[in-house]
Amino acid sequence: MDDPEDEPATPRPWRRALATLGRLRCGPRTGRICQIAGGLLLLVAVLGAGSRLIATTWLPAVVLATFAPYLMAAAPLAGLVLLAGRAGWIALAALVVTVAAISLELPLYVASGGSADGPRLTMLTANVRYGNADAAALVATVRTQHVDVLTVQELTPDEVARLHAAGLDQLLPAHELDARSGAGGVGLWSRYDLVGGAQHSGFTFALVSARLVMRPGSNDGPTVFAAHIIAPIQSGPTRWAQELSRLHGILRTQPAGTVLVGGDFNSTDDHAQFRRLLTGGYHDAADQAGAGTTRSYPADRWFPPLIGIDHVLARGARATRARTVSVRGSDHRGLLVDIVLR
Repeated sequence: MDDPEDEPATPRPWRRALATLGRLRCGPRTGRICQIAGGLLLLVAVLGAGSRLIATTWLPAVVLATFAPYLMAAAPLAGLVLLAGRAGWIALAALVVTVAAISLELPLYVASGGSADGPRLTMLTANVRYGNADAAALVATVRTQHVDVLTVQELTPDEVARLHAAGLDQLLPAHELDARSGAGGVGLWSRYDLVGGAQHSGFTFALVSARLVMRPGSNDGPTVFAAHIIAPIQSGPTRWAQELSRLHGILRTQPAGTVLVGGDFNSTDDHAQFRRLLTGGYHDAADQAGAGTTRSYPADRWFPPLIGIDHVLARGARATRARTVSVRGSDHRGLLVDIVLR
């Protein structure tokens, strides 16, 4: 009988992985091609990381930042190709970029701490695509998801009528609306009374706000904004950046208390201009909840949404859950967020 001690030990998984990497080699004729290909992949990753870190209104850089996570994902592939091409030092640079990319994106998938005690709200923000989304389906989502606050972008007068006919006002009786033709209108509906309604000028699309009265006679309810920022490709990145900056100024001057902002920002977490909004106590709800990039656009293609441009921002509150939901007839998915008020 064979002695068990004589049997070869099974190599550990990490040793097998290293051995596999060690066998990755480009041949004498293809080594140079591997080095060039790896270098190009590394350049793509560096451009992605750089565009994420730099606040610029140069349109190509803004577009690169939109897809920065996909571009930065080229870094580990670049490292493997460079190792195969025996370009070890450049492969080390790819490792550095990979670590940097992980450090930039991983926090989005880690929920932040904080108390989960306090009044709770469920908030939905939905772009209804020039008022053409299925009003009955949207109202059904409000009903089944027990939505307390709804913000709508691209709200037209006809869509308001359809939402009313579908029973939205029975579920969320209070509202502050600025409906317009085309993409310009927004609306805010609430289960609670609304006071202090306001329409804010200086934006291409409408921006409205109001304060929720969650307890009779109280004045400590959250202020809620329904927002829609112009797209950088649609208007030019300078106008886009100016609108984000103007919104930042409005949010920064809000009185002490809870503020919630739901809308289509035409920006992702990888745009430095958008991240500027996340100062002064404001947080991205999906980031707080550890939901990562809640990809919401485009939602009318054969492939899944690629980017997350619909957001809920919160000050004086904590998001405990964030997920996207279907908005039938729209090119966006809605963003549904559970919020604990402080």
